[in-house]
Amino acid sequence: MRMTWLYNQDGNTNYETQKKGQPLIGAQVTRQAVSQYVIDMIKNPKLGVRESNAVVEPNTNFAKPSFY
Repeated sequence: MRMTWLYNQDGNTNYETQKKGQPLIGAQVTRQAVSQYVIDMIKNPKLGVRESNAVVEPNTNFAKPSFY
């Protein structure tokens, strides 16, 4: 699992994954969203099997994180 810049925001569990080899689009993701991705992988054992997925927040294709 690969991640972009991490930040905290309660209640924000929005994430999308991008496969290895694709350009990484997304400047940030919440720690809560990464936790949600892990929970989703536990609930669905076939999710992300033998993949190196990037976890990013949707619609954050910025030059740098919004909090930077």
